[in-house]
Amino acid sequence: MAIYVSTGAFRSRDLAEIVELVLANGITHLELSSGTAHEPKLEECIDRLRANGVTLAVHNYFPAPAEPFVLNLGALDPSVRERSKQHVRECIDLCARLRLPYYSLHAAYGLPVRAQDLGNPQAQAALAERNALPARAEVYEAFVDALREMAAYGATRGVDLLIENNALSVPYMEARKADPFLLTTAEESERFIADMASPHVGLLMDVAHARVSSAALGLDAEDFLRRTLPLARCAHLSDNDGREDQNLPFTERSWFWPLLKPHAHRLDFVIEVYNLAPETIRQQLALARTMLHS
Repeated sequence: MAIYVSTGAFRSRDLAEIVELVLANGITHLELSSGTAHEPKLEECIDRLRANGVTLAVHNYFPAPAEPFVLNLGALDPSVRERSKQHVRECIDLCARLRLPYYSLHAAYGLPVRAQDLGNPQAQAALAERNALPARAEVYEAFVDALREMAAYGATRGVDLLIENNALSVPYMEARKADPFLLTTAEESERFIADMASPHVGLLMDVAHARVSSAALGLDAEDFLRRTLPLARCAHLSDNDGREDQNLPFTERSWFWPLLKPHAHRLDFVIEVYNLAPETIRQQLALARTMLHS
């Protein structure tokens, strides 16, 4: 078991500054994730981390490109899908160079979102209001086809792919009454792994996403975790109000600990609580270690 801290946990979006905060606070595992600014001296930052013994993971929209785009392997727009494939190949190559066992990324979705709409349920609901959305089955098929291609590419480089369940918020579902995001249920997550049928593809289970998606669909979040954690190799940890994905700090009373503990010996964990002071990051790390080891 390893417990990583996401780059999103820091109040800075500057990777070079995050590197110094990681080293100053004795953080030994760092997930390089979405939300950091484009970093022209990326290799220097990575080399500094590795030279100081920091274990790395690479997640989703990292490294941030100079020209922003939307990462969506299930996009029906060929230009978006091909740009997404290019990014995934680049991330796989980065992981291979760093000898990392996997690269993780989000499941696909059927919304024609712009970069500024990500993480904004109200903006996404407005987009859905203005645009005719594709059939869910069509997005799912495009995603599976693209991911098979990417998994084959990763297998030649010794890098597996972990797919993160999406977050469907209660406000979005109240506004639209339809779910355009993939892997928001245990049933679809199980089907996805069965359809992929590959030892090189697994799940990254975001417990906060499971909570809000289950609430939006009137399902049981605990059942979601019970069914999907056996298919996962990593879990993202944060909490929320049960309506929206807020990346709030977790506590010893957070709902997911009893469900995670049976899997703690074989999963990696990532603290994906956002915008914390260094002292709070250290506290969240200590709490996660206590709850997962107890």
